[in-house]
Amino acid sequence: MSQTRRIAVPVQQKSGWKIHWMDVTPFDGLTRYHVTTVRAGAKGYLVDLESYWGNGQCGCMFYCTTHEPVVSRWTPSQREPGNATRCRHLLAARLYLGEDLVTELLNKKRN
Repeated sequence: MSQTRRIAVPVQQKSGWKIHWMDVTPFDGLTRYHVTTVRAGAKGYLVDLESYWGNGQCGCMFYCTTHEPVVSRWTPSQREPGNATRCRHLLAARLYLGEDLVTELLNKKRN
């Protein structure tokens, strides 16, 4: 698991669903990724899926101003599963990891 992969992230907007394409590259171990939106001049962000009891953490402005103030006050028992407190960069990293895990499980099952 060391290559950059392009991931399609569906995001619901007022006008309907939109696909955001993201380049996801493993950064450090199994839970840290560098995620960049695929468009000219886009900035990449470090995503850590292990932070906040598995909810994850991202360095983008949207996450830092909208979601992090909420999840930083949680205790492990208050953690709410789901994508309501995740930005699209976190979703892309989770999709990347999920594809790797499913592939690995299927390969083990075949052998």
